[in-house]
Amino acid sequence: TMGVDIYTINLYSSSFPSDKAMLPYLQNLLQRASSTPTDTHYFTSINGDDLNRIFDTVTQTICDPAKLL
Repeated sequence: TMGVDIYTINLYSSSFPSDKAMLPYLQNLLQRASSTPTDTHYFTSINGDDLNRIFDTVTQTICDPAKLL
């Protein structure tokens, strides 16, 4: 391993047929690219409405004092 955490965000719109069609493939790809556990490193966002929450979560995880030691 490289010692780096990789976070991924699957941002898509349910109103676009291409996004709906590609969602399972992109989900698989991004989950495989993410560090584990994926419940803390892989995020899904429909239309980007919750991106602030996702970025806050990632920032808090990265800046966790316990991880900096």
